[in-house]
Amino acid sequence: MAPPTFLVDEPAYKLYLEKGAAGSLVYPAYDLDDNGDIIVIPGEAFCRVDDCIVAKSSRDTRNLRAHITKAHGLSVSKSQTGNISLPNRQASRDWFRTLMRNDESEEEEEEQQQEEEEEEEEAKPPIPLTATRRVSKVKTRLALIQAGHATLHDFPCPGCQDSSSANNCPANPHICDFHQHFNVSDCISYQ
Repeated sequence: MAPPTFLVDEPAYKLYLEKGAAGSLVYPAYDLDDNGDIIVIPGEAFCRVDDCIVAKSSRDTRNLRAHITKAHGLSVSKSQTGNISLPNRQASRDWFRTLMRNDESEEEEEEQQQEEEEEEEEAKPPIPLTATRRVSKVKTRLALIQAGHATLHDFPCPGCQDSSSANNCPANPHICDFHQHFNVSDCISYQ
């Protein structure tokens, strides 16, 4: 694919092509012109139509326009075809820079959310274990009651009630509703 010459040395555009080819970009919806036609940014190589099954890039923006028209039956604006004016070139560069900044921001937010969840998990008290590193149902129930998360009448929890483990609540960290109050990373399994 031969990118427009004004984008060849643009770092954001290179990153766009790299991440787009890897399928790791989240694209914004297309903007529409006054006639309701889709505006394709000069240099775009990947279709942004929802649920488009074509993941590969087009050779150039002209092919992308044809794809959108033929494969999706949508009308594409002709406003930025042919020789691209200097203001449109700058707008195109800005669009790719903004897209990459937003993508990096989303990645940073996801990483931060994951770190917060890990910190929250570490802040939870460890689940009471037996000598064989299995969960002690009796000690776990007592800890839940002492912490105010449950009463004697709350066992079995709804998660265990709906499974075959109703008599063993708290039975399984993947089923039991009470495991959320403990850090269960050190246990082998529930006893």
